[in-house]
Formats: sequence, structure tokens, C-alpha cells
Amino acid sequence: MTFMQNPQLIQETLSKLRDIHLPEQVNAWPPAIGWWWMLAGILLLVLIIIALLYRRKQTRLRRQALRQLNALRHSYQKTSHAQHHLRQIGLLLRRVALSRHEYSAIASLTGSDWLTFLDKQLDAKGRQNPFREGIGKVIETERFKPDSTWQPDDHFYRLIKRWIHKTC
Repeated sequence: MTFMQNPQLIQETLSKLRDIHLPEQVNAWPPAIGWWWMLAGILLLVLIIIALLYRRKQTRLRRQALRQLNALRHSYQKTSHAQHHLRQIGLLLRRVALSRHEYSAIASLTGSDWLTFLDKQLDAKGRQNPFREGIGKVIETERFKPDSTWQPDDHFYRLIKRWIHKTC
């Protein structure tokens, strides 16, 4: 006799079976570790973007000043008018200084006081004086000479760029 032909055996076997047990419902909280990692990654990405935007805002003046210095350099190469070029560079340095320091401390500086201020921005300890004693002094000495033979060189532009980088 086979299993299917014996109804009592079928009944006995069925009585030993238990009901279907449904699993517990999956709870949404706390989320799985993957979701935590994704949240941490998104927060990190947001913080990096905020830091980059903040840095970009902080270096805006530097970028503008360097762009203007390059424009002045190219315009000098076209015109070769040293007196006008030195005045424009002096104005650029003064604008950068006024935007980073207190107006009353900068606006009245002229001559050697102005050059001393420029030197202090490069080297606070006063070990180097490229504006008072070096190539930078032409900003004050040559810009009023109508017959100036001064020609700006790479060393002069590097000094101005270094000052802009230190100040901004």
C-alpha cells in the first residue's frame, strides 16, 4: 500500500505538520549599516563643498589682483610706458592693502612708510626689505620721473606676486 492509498497515514502525517509561521515584520529603524555609510558620505561631501566654496571666497581678492597684475604686465608690453605702469602697480598694491587692512592705518601711508608697510607684509620679522632696499623701491622712486629708463623684469613681477600671495 502506498502512502496515498492510506488515508489514516495521510491524516496522521498532516496532524504532525505545524502552521506556516510568518517572519516578523522588518523594522525600518535602525537602518542598516550601508545607509549610515551613505549618510556619512553625503555629509562629508557637503562639508567638502562648503569648505571649497569658503576657500574660493577667501581667495577671490588674490585671484582678481593677480589677474589685474597680468593685465598690467601685458599692457606694459604693448605701451612700454614705465611711469604709468608703476602708478598702476602702486594703485593695485594699495587697493589690495586697503581691502585687507584697516583703512585708517593704510590710506595715509606714503613714501618710505608705505614701502615699510609693504615689507612688513612680506616678512613680519623685518629680515628682508625688498621694497625699501631692493627692486620694489622703484614703485616710489621711478613713478614720478618723466625720463625714467626703468624696465620691469621677472624679478619685479615675482616680488609683486609674492606680496599679493602673502597679503591675501
